[in-house]
Amino acid sequence: MARRCFPFFRRTPPGIVTRLTMQVPWRPMTDDEWERVMHSIYCVHPGPGRPTIAGARRSLDACFHVGCSGRPRRELSPHDGKPDRIARLSRRWAHAGLWKMLLKFVGRERRGMEAVQYFVCHAFRRA
Repeated sequence: MARRCFPFFRRTPPGIVTRLTMQVPWRPMTDDEWERVMHSIYCVHPGPGRPTIAGARRSLDACFHVGCSGRPRRELSPHDGKPDRIARLSRRWAHAGLWKMLLKFVGRERRGMEAVQYFVCHAFRRA
């Protein structure tokens, strides 16, 4: 019986980080980060039915929290909003292309956006 040969996969040597974004523990966005990201959300939600500024910020923070923690949405705190609402909004933003738009934006804007880069990458993968 012939032996199967599996390709040799290179392993990263210990001590070398292969992440493209710096790992950051979750925290709410600062006012400066929100000011930079805010225009992307309002490009996706033109016209009536658009969430308020405070509601959009809280919802985006909740999406980032869920993406970074890896826990289910049902474990969100009541301050973040209802879990089904956050899931629906995240799905709508994914269909509208917000996550792709935010990935491109944080890729261009490097200074002061390191934490948001990590949050957006995880939220994009979760969506």
